[in-house]
Amino acid sequence: MIYLAAIIAVAVLTKIIDLCYVFQVKEYRLDRFGSTLRENGPISTLYLRWPRFPAKSLRNLLIICISISLLAFGLWAQLQFEVGLLISGLVLVLSPLLSLLLVTVSVLLTRPFAYAVRTRMVKKAKLLIESRPDIISVGISGSYGKTSTKEFLFQMLSTKYKVAKTDENKNTDVGVAQSILQNIKPDTKYFIAEVGAYRQGEVAKATKVFMPQYAIITAFGNQHLDLYGSRENLIKAEGEILEYLPEKGTAYINSDILSFPHTSKRTKARVVSFTANTDKGDVVASNIQLNSEKNLTAKIEYKGTGFTITTSLIGTHNIANILPCIAFCMDQDMTKAEVVAAIKILKQIPNKLSVHKGINGSLVLNDSGNSSVDGFVAAINTALGQGYKKNIIISKGIIELGKEKDSSYKKLISTIVDRPIQLYTTDKLFTKHGSSDQVLYFSSEKELLAQIKKASDSKTLILLEGKFTPTMVKEIILI
Repeated sequence: MIYLAAIIAVAVLTKIIDLCYVFQVKEYRLDRFGSTLRENGPISTLYLRWPRFPAKSLRNLLIICISISLLAFGLWAQLQFEVGLLISGLVLVLSPLLSLLLVTVSVLLTRPFAYAVRTRMVKKAKLLIESRPDIISVGISGSYGKTSTKEFLFQMLSTKYKVAKTDENKNTDVGVAQSILQNIKPDTKYFIAEVGAYRQGEVAKATKVFMPQYAIITAFGNQHLDLYGSRENLIKAEGEILEYLPEKGTAYINSDILSFPHTSKRTKARVVSFTANTDKGDVVASNIQLNSEKNLTAKIEYKGTGFTITTSLIGTHNIANILPCIAFCMDQDMTKAEVVAAIKILKQIPNKLSVHKGINGSLVLNDSGNSSVDGFVAAINTALGQGYKKNIIISKGIIELGKEKDSSYKKLISTIVDRPIQLYTTDKLFTKHGSSDQVLYFSSEKELLAQIKKASDSKTLILLEGKFTPTMVKEIILI
């Protein structure tokens, strides 16, 4: 019996570590973990996942230690009461469920500790911002495009001023607070923060940490719709930042969003609209094309003046990401010449369609930072624009789309129909809308990778869309 107890202990411990990783990725939120269970199914999530280790952090250590303590008590009770072989075998089969129970309890027990640490950090960040009224703050919100816009604005402003920003994809109140405390220096003139959410009130919570004078609304899609519940809730939540702008501030809003009339009325601040699709906006991009050197060019109109920009960034969607940056920089007294020069040296953001040498001499567009429906479509069009005869998309699917997942996948498949591109995926739902010769389903990353090794060569472009394991990425991207 003691040997069976040891086997159960190993099985449960292994799953505890893996579930700790999953909860960490989902920010220790039960609602996000629940969304994962609904999308992937309990069997895939609890039984078929290859275990992964969580980051080395105090909270993860506490979660694992508490879970192990509870497990040890349970095994001790099993031995004390001499539970039969049948019951022990059943416990072994249900060990992933037992692990989930232990980790969930541990996550809940560590919440007060996490809340205390987070509250202290946010309070310190607020005090720092309040002590620096000379800092001009910009908040960036929207379903997608936030990180790209933030990084482009940071690069452009940094050609003339001292600028701080939020790190990577840190966009919660705590993420903003961490970045304030770590990145703001005595000579900082601008602070740029992206703010994100999964439920109403969370953008407002992050905004209150730094109370920006300016805001950028990138776009509204259906990312995390499963958590928001409806598009109306999503739009309301992502636009909360506008309600905290001062009257003397400015909101730069994408006029292509369907809710623009309503969204633009949510602030008392000045509104500047931007568009790369029509001529109806305060800042407009037109005549977007590739020049002879394969650089993007576009004609820009703002404040009654027109000028042409050139950038080595790939993907015409990036012009829309640059537009609010142009308007903001010009409003902050950067000259037209300075803006044009800053755009010319913009660097592609890692994992946002960054270009790499890939497996078997292929070219890889790495868009693994995140994935949204609109971003996926833009990535497909960018990939096809590179002129390769063989194009392969690799995707595990898009998470948290809720009731719009099926229609979203249908839209994505319609984008590749009758075009020279194949989709390799581990999400079986894609096969519902695509032909078997264009959509290839694999039951695991390992099987997918094996096919990539066979199918790719120097004439192949691989689009890595959405997150994959680090091992998978290293196999596909060589440099």
